[in-house]
Amino acid sequence: MHYESEKKQSIYRIKTDGTDPLKIISNEAGEMNVSDGWIYYVNILDGDKIYKIRTDGTSKTKVSDDNVSGIIVSDDWICYKNYNDSGYLYRIKIDGTNRMKICEDTIQFTFNLIDGWIYYYNSDKNDILYRVKIDGSRKERVK
Repeated sequence: MHYESEKKQSIYRIKTDGTDPLKIISNEAGEMNVSDGWIYYVNILDGDKIYKIRTDGTSKTKVSDDNVSGIIVSDDWICYKNYNDSGYLYRIKIDGTNRMKICEDTIQFTFNLIDGWIYYYNSDKNDILYRVKIDGSRKERVK
């Protein structure tokens, strides 16, 4: 199990029985997701850029130079709000390639990814719930 310490902005690994804690990242981690042996996180010491590190603490790598928040990892993709571009929704491959703007709506609060659909509140449309496919297609209002 992995967790983030809000107070120290660090990421720890710990056994599910609560024993054997190990600090993976010190004083730089914001939001995080764990997927397939990697921890993906927002590096607050590097302007809120996306980084990844193996769950054993090795192979720390910068994934994107965008200033981001709200990262979600699904399959080979990371979805995020890109504050270099008005907080619009973007995606990038976990290896840092194929960066793409998904939509030009202003995302209010958080967003979620379920079955290939990204659900979000569109603040340009009075915070109405919308969804869009992860490839940017089929944007629609949720009723």
